[in-house]
Amino acid sequence: MGKKLRIGLLGGGRIGKLHGTNVQNFIPDAEVVILADPFLNDDMEAWAKSIGIARCTKDPADVFAAEDVDAVFICSSTDTHAEFMMKAAAAGKHIFCEKPIHTEIAKIKEALAAVEKEIEIGRASCRERV
Repeated sequence: MGKKLRIGLLGGGRIGKLHGTNVQNFIPDAEVVILADPFLNDDMEAWAKSIGIARCTKDPADVFAAEDVDAVFICSSTDTHAEFMMKAAAAGKHIFCEKPIHTEIAKIKEALAAVEKEIEIGRASCRERV
């Protein structure tokens, strides 16, 4: 087995917990290493620690800056998806984004264009994992 894919989880609500738990329990080649949620509370942090997520923060920027994060799971509120996609792409992270990307077509196109740009210059490429 090679290196594990290290994931930063953005959002610890219902869908974030679902994806985080699934990764931790059913994908041996991946692990969630950090959770970021601006509404982080004691219960959310206890859940994260109980499934092996060592770091928790209220600041999503911590995920984008983390050198040990290869990919981000964007499971936050819909109004943050496009912005987080663009920040993740600029940071060279692989991206899994919950749907919808945004409620405005223009923001969706802007986010997708940012990801495409980063793929072209090789920062957000997933070729080495495929």
